Amino acid sequence: MGLVFHAETLTTTSITRFDLLRNASDTWGLACLDQDWLWTQFLGLNYTLQNAGVADAWLAQMASGASSANVTVQYSMALPRHALAASGLAKVTQIRASDDYGPGARDDQWRIGRSSLLAASLGLAPYKDCFLSSPYQPGGAINGTEPNPSRQAAVAVLSAAPVTLVELA
Repeated sequence: MGLVFHAETLTTTSITRFDLLRNASDTWGLACLDQDWLWTQFLGLNYTLQNAGVADAWLAQMASGASSANVTVQYSMALPRHALAASGLAKVTQIRASDDYGPGARDDQWRIGRSSLLAASLGLAPYKDCFLSSPYQPGGAINGTEPNPSRQAAVAVLSAAPVTLVELA
């Protein structure tokens, strides 16, 4: 039996290695799984806090599923312990080094230098969250004014991780 994440619990089940990833990669063309909210998934669950090895088993199972589906994994909102665990999991190739993007509301979100040091030293690309590529895009997925899209782009490109934009659909 394996551990699979269900909403806010980790349970034992006969589903192993995140087999749903294979369907997503075959059907949608999924290339990278972004596993977000890691810190809340671990610190908010008594099961991970009270059972040694459960969290590592879950991360290893996710990496195994990614391997069988031929996709990579990105950790987002991760703790340093996740970065350390990822160093032993070949399919985890990047970790988000920035906070969530929000034009104007999080003007320092582009500053990924300190968090990038740990990621890069472990062989993980330090991903900077998506951003608006122009100062203002009304009606898009993210409304607001991006005061410096050139700076956002420079940091994202220099991070050596994938670059993602939030643009009008």
